[in-house]
Amino acid sequence: MKRSYQSGAKKRQDKKKREEDASKCSSTLSAWLCPTTSTTTTKSTNVTSTSSTETRPIIASVPGNEIEEEVTAQDNAEESIDEEVTCLGLGHQQENCAKPPTSPTSSSELIGVNDQVECSRTNKINETCLNTGEPHFPDQIIDPEVKKRIIELGPYQPVGPFPYDGKQGRSFSDNYFTLKSKSGLKLKRTWLCYSSKLDCVYCQPCWLFPQKGPVGGWDSGLRDWKHLSDRIKTHENSQHHADSCLVYEQWRRHGSIDDALEKGLKEERNFWRKVLKRVLDVSLMLATCNLPFRGDSWHITDRNKGNFLSLIELLSKYDTILEDLITRPSGTVNYLSPTIQNEIISLMASEVLSGIKEELLSAPFFSIIYDTTQDVSKVDQLSEVFRYVKIDHDQLGKPYELRICETFTSFTAVTDQTASGLEDVIIKSISEKGLDITKCRGQGYDGASVMSGVYNGVQKRIQELAPHAYFIHCASHNLNLVLKDAVECNREIAQFFETVQNIYSFFGHSIVRWQELKVVSGCTENPKAPVPKDKVTLKTLNPTRWAGRYEA
Repeated sequence: MKRSYQSGAKKRQDKKKREEDASKCSSTLSAWLCPTTSTTTTKSTNVTSTSSTETRPIIASVPGNEIEEEVTAQDNAEESIDEEVTCLGLGHQQENCAKPPTSPTSSSELIGVNDQVECSRTNKINETCLNTGEPHFPDQIIDPEVKKRIIELGPYQPVGPFPYDGKQGRSFSDNYFTLKSKSGLKLKRTWLCYSSKLDCVYCQPCWLFPQKGPVGGWDSGLRDWKHLSDRIKTHENSQHHADSCLVYEQWRRHGSIDDALEKGLKEERNFWRKVLKRVLDVSLMLATCNLPFRGDSWHITDRNKGNFLSLIELLSKYDTILEDLITRPSGTVNYLSPTIQNEIISLMASEVLSGIKEELLSAPFFSIIYDTTQDVSKVDQLSEVFRYVKIDHDQLGKPYELRICETFTSFTAVTDQTASGLEDVIIKSISEKGLDITKCRGQGYDGASVMSGVYNGVQKRIQELAPHAYFIHCASHNLNLVLKDAVECNREIAQFFETVQNIYSFFGHSIVRWQELKVVSGCTENPKAPVPKDKVTLKTLNPTRWAGRYEA
């Protein structure tokens, strides 16, 4: 039978009809898969909608296969959309698409719910087919959480039909998602993904984990349907693809290197937190017992290392955390240095002072007690004591007990011993604690004129600021002054204490005589033995506190 050929005009007519049908199919599908926005290059439009959720059906009509999909679209209030988006520059007509957030905060933003396509011919939307394609992430993905989410959802491989290319008359087929071996075994290409928005294919491992060197467009998008089979085979056998797949599989099975680093950092944090807790407990015990921290040496292996390091070494015998700490090589961080000890003491003092401040602020009134004294370095320091009423409350918030508290707060070095200088130091200290000086109801000092002067003393200056802060002379100083004035007018008492001091000087300046005195007085039979606490011995006179002379 003789073959019949169509004329050239008929061929041109059929070709033109096919191109028109393909163009209609492509434009109709694209209209529903990507929102239409303006292509201005300099302006961006802020789209504002109400916060309510609007549900509307979206029907996608494709010639030869009518598909109806109902998608719920939610408009977010005051959402700013950048309308100028460049979608991968693939050399074909690009669709304008809204740029998604660079760091999505929910799974709906991550997978692009508004860009769903048909996942099955039964009009059911499968959640595993939600669009995690590359066009929804125009920028390179750096956030590991986004990569993990994309890997968990798997490759985006929708079921057709797929739009035809008007120039080539070809389209993508879902048969490319399957590899048929020489033995007839069918294997799924999990690396191959299809972009419904741009009508192109790409390699998900090469997109997420790009390697150095060219990959033939598989990391950005490929649309050569005529030579797609050959290009898939070439890419599958390339070294760049193998390296990317190796990293991809490592992330899928065991997570990223960041996960291992995060696990190591978490274990390290827990270890040092346990170390810090033990160091704080030891420091708190020494501070509570008023014991010194350091000795002559700062090394834990030395003998005279002080109470702090000695306790750490003792506890390490029963605690694995401290044992691991002190057995580490020298030069490594251990948080046992004198600098760390001082910082811990300072932090604990700040915490205690903060608690005292809270009690003072909650108290309705308070009184102040100040006195100056010299330390061994001849520095004049002003001691500060607050006296206040603390109201205890039960679980229901009702007061059930009143307690009078007297708390020492600080030592302050004083360079100006005048009434004006001391007043400035006192007012500054009270203000730093957030207290109101007008709530002061009492002030107590010694009998020095600079403190208790009725005309220009500290008590007068404070009372001008707080009229109800009445001055009360220190009871201990009063007792000492009374005793001093009483004995000065009695000659026999003065001679008595002078004789006691001479006796102490006679025996105290000779070791032999002191030992003989202990034996004769019956304190002990052995001259070298210590004197029992219940025995009375000679003592030197107290030059300032007359009440202390009773012990002599």
